Amino acid sequence: MRNKTKIGLILFLMATAAVTLFAGCIGEMDAEEFLKDKDAYEQIVTYYSNGGYFDGTKSITEKTIHYTPDSYVVGDFEDVQNISVAKADNEFGGWYYAELDNENKPVKDKDGNVIVTDKPVDFSVTIKRGEHWYICAEWIPNIKVDVVLVTDDGGDVHDRNNKTYKNGEIMFSLNFQQGFAIIETTEPTIKVTDYTFTQYFYDEECTQRVLGNIPMPEGEKPANPVIYVKYIKGSWNVVRDYKGVRQMLLGLNSGNYYFSNMSEDKTIDCSAMTPVALRQNEAGARIEGNGFTIKNLSYNVVNTAVQVGGTYSLFGSFGSECVVRGLTFDGVTINATMAREVSLYAISAGGADGAVIEDVAFKNVKLSITTNTNVTNIGKDGDDYNVDNWLLGGAGSTDAAFLDRFKGLTVESGKLIMTYNGVTKEYDYPVV
Repeated sequence: MRNKTKIGLILFLMATAAVTLFAGCIGEMDAEEFLKDKDAYEQIVTYYSNGGYFDGTKSITEKTIHYTPDSYVVGDFEDVQNISVAKADNEFGGWYYAELDNENKPVKDKDGNVIVTDKPVDFSVTIKRGEHWYICAEWIPNIKVDVVLVTDDGGDVHDRNNKTYKNGEIMFSLNFQQGFAIIETTEPTIKVTDYTFTQYFYDEECTQRVLGNIPMPEGEKPANPVIYVKYIKGSWNVVRDYKGVRQMLLGLNSGNYYFSNMSEDKTIDCSAMTPVALRQNEAGARIEGNGFTIKNLSYNVVNTAVQVGGTYSLFGSFGSECVVRGLTFDGVTINATMAREVSLYAISAGGADGAVIEDVAFKNVKLSITTNTNVTNIGKDGDDYNVDNWLLGGAGSTDAAFLDRFKGLTVESGKLIMTYNGVTKEYDYPVV
C-alpha cells in the first residue's frame, strides 16, 4: 500500500473544477429546488481513517453527497473534500476504496481493520443510484533513508565548499516518493574532493550493492532505513560497463581503474565493445577488479596495425608500476592475419620487477594466427612451433616460467591456432 501515488488528491481537484462549472449553470435556483428539479439523490460515503482520526477522536465518519444521474457532485462537495483526518508521524496519501464482499460490505482482516484496495477513489465519476462508497485513508510515514559515509581508509571527506563529512556518520538523507526513495546508483549525490564515489550498499561492509530505488519499509512506525555510500581515496576511473573497460584498455600506460557496477553477478560483457589495438608498451596502470569478470574481449590484428619486429599482446607487458588485482578475463580472442614478422602473445610479453599481479585469472583464451612468415616467439611451418611461449613471457621465457614468477596470475584454459600457408594446427593449453 505504501507505493501508491497521491492521485486521490489530484482527483479531488479535478472534481472541484467540475463542481464549479456545474454550479454556474444553476443560476438563482437554490440547492433544494435544483435537487428536486434534477432528480438528484443522496450518496452516502463512509470514511475509514485507517489508523488515524477524524477531528482527533473518531476513526470512522460518514458524509452525504448529492448527485444527479448524469453529473458530478452537487453543491456540498467542498464540505466532503475538506474532511479533517490525521495520523501522527504520517502524511495523508489520498483516499482508496475498501475491499467489498458479495453484499457490498467492507471486508475486514483478523484484527478488525478494513482491507484497503490499490484503487484510488475517483470523485469525478458518475455515481450509481443507491451505491454506497466505503473509502480508506492512505498514509505515508514521515521517514527517510539515511545515507552513511564509508571511506576505504576511514578518513573524512570534504565537498567543493569545504564542508566536512565524517566517516561513519549520516552524509545526507533521501525522501520517499510514491513508495520509493529514488536514487541515482552511478552518480554521487554529493561530489567531494580527494575521494572518488563508487556506489551505494545496504551493509556497512559494502558487500550488498543497492541496485535500484529503495522501497518504503512496512510497519506502523518503521525506523529510517540506512544505506551506505562508499568513497575511495584518490582520483579513480570507475569501470561500470564495457565502455569503461575500453577506456581502461586504452589507458593502460597509467591511471587508476576501479570496478564497481550494478550487475547481479559482477560480470561485464564486452561483446558490443569497439575493439582496441594490442599493445607494445609497458602497462603502468593500477586496476582494482573487486572480483569482477570481463567477458568476451575480441581483437582483430592485421599488417597495418603492427610494425616489423614489434612485440604485441593484450597488456603489452606488466611494468614495474603496474598493479592488477581481483579480476577475471573469460573469453579473450585474438585473430591475427600477418605477413610481417612480429612477436604475438595473448596476455603479456613480459613482467618487470615491482609489478603486482594478485588474484588475476584468464580462461578461454584463443590466439589464432594466419600467416606466411615467421612469428618470432612461436616459429613457422617447417619448424617445431614453440607452444610454450604464446600466452606469456618474452625472450628466453616460457608461459610456465612467467606463471611461476607471478603466482597471483593463473591461466585456466587456452587454444593456439596456427595457420601457415593454408595448413592449420591447433594446440590446447594446458596440454591434454
